[in-house]
Amino acid sequence: MKMIRLILAAALLMALVGCERRAKLSPEEIPAIKETVIALEKIIKWRETGLFDSVAVASPAKNAGEVFDFIYRDSLTEFLGFTQKQIIFRNDRARCDCYIHGSEGPDRPVTITLRKENDIWLFKNIEDRTDEILKSIDSTTE
Repeated sequence: MKMIRLILAAALLMALVGCERRAKLSPEEIPAIKETVIALEKIIKWRETGLFDSVAVASPAKNAGEVFDFIYRDSLTEFLGFTQKQIIFRNDRARCDCYIHGSEGPDRPVTITLRKENDIWLFKNIEDRTDEILKSIDSTTE
């Protein structure tokens, strides 16, 4: 019986040592994520391609021109900002579900993904949010 307990204790110890430790999720990350989204918002408003690299990961899914084309499509002439921001994050990944708000037409739902590199949150991608994603988000918040 002692041998079984010893084996179980050794297995438990090995499991604990071998497990990957997850970073603690801190609410202090939310203001930093918001700051990156706000900086991206200003860069898009001003159409500053030169500043885009200061908020983007080394290899973003879309470059500055593609992001501006994505935002200003569907005859959007004036980008006013992102509205109704909802931030979800874990470890070094974050997602901001929001809406593109323009001077004309209805707001368009999008998802901005970010990644934390060297303690700084950076833009990775922006894409359209489909109705299925919206429904799944709504069902998880109820």
